[in-house]
Amino acid sequence: MARYSPDEAALLALEAHEVAHAVACRAAATSRRAWLQVRRVVLTSERGFIEHSAPEPGNQDQINTELIVALAGREGAARWVQRHDGCWRGQALRWAAHGCGSDLAFFNTMKHHSNRSTGWLENRARAVVASNWGRIDRLAHKLAADGRLSGSHFA
Repeated sequence: MARYSPDEAALLALEAHEVAHAVACRAAATSRRAWLQVRRVVLTSERGFIEHSAPEPGNQDQINTELIVALAGREGAARWVQRHDGCWRGQALRWAAHGCGSDLAFFNTMKHHSNRSTGWLENRARAVVASNWGRIDRLAHKLAADGRLSGSHFA
């Protein structure tokens, strides 16, 4: 297991967080009609962000995908900490939640628009991140090197 300084670990977990959001835009969708298009992922000195298409009004599948995307960031950061820092899952989720305040606030505001339970959405986010972990980890390192990823990495 590679050793990282606390600052390196926090930065790489942030990158995994942002890439997990972007990967989930397509991987979380139950059909092609539910995909959200990623435009870019950017990492600045203060924060990271993803820009993606908004769900179409009335498209329940896209609304569910957007909610899973919101949760996938926390899952990505937590999985990174589990894999690279040796934390157990509960500890990793608590650690990751500190950097996910706006994502979790968005989720809590919008979850009443979903036809799925919170538990189902959380489980789907966990499954999406787990099944795409190799890609998320690889692209997180690319984001670290380049500072940005275009939407073509997620098409």
